[in-house]
Amino acid sequence: MEFGSHFRCSICVGYLNNKYWMRINEILTEAAQQISSEFKEAVENWQEMWNPEQAAQVILASPEAEPFRRAPSASKIYRAVKSLNKPSRSPAIPYAQNPQGAANFVYSLDTPGKWFIVEKDFNPGDFLLDFTAMIEHYGMVGGRDENEHEVWMKATPYYATGAREEVVSTFET
Repeated sequence: MEFGSHFRCSICVGYLNNKYWMRINEILTEAAQQISSEFKEAVENWQEMWNPEQAAQVILASPEAEPFRRAPSASKIYRAVKSLNKPSRSPAIPYAQNPQGAANFVYSLDTPGKWFIVEKDFNPGDFLLDFTAMIEHYGMVGGRDENEHEVWMKATPYYATGAREEVVSTFET
């Protein structure tokens, strides 16, 4: 094979690779644009904390959430709560993948008072959704979402409450 033919072949491969990457980008862009208005509204309602119980139900039932049901490789998860042993009514209990993510949630609320960050063991069997990965994929990341690393857990008694012995930090806002 002479040099010129190899060079032409390399140009073709580069062109094809670029063409395929452009098509992959188009497919991802189309996927972001093809989310249902009901799903988009539910995500926005969850982010704004407007009727979060209903928003969680819509999100969990939507096909758009399906690809994000793979559990992360976490061993511990964290949640900020105002009061211990007060169960949540939501069908999905939000947790952060690190203590700072839980604190970032509190700081975004601008709600004064005493807060507790509780640490729980992560059970992949109770995992529902990687919310942060989902909204990043669909380009729906809001202000506070960027630093929370939010995952949703089933509303079991273990995840829906926090006990004093699970508190890893306390702070005032």
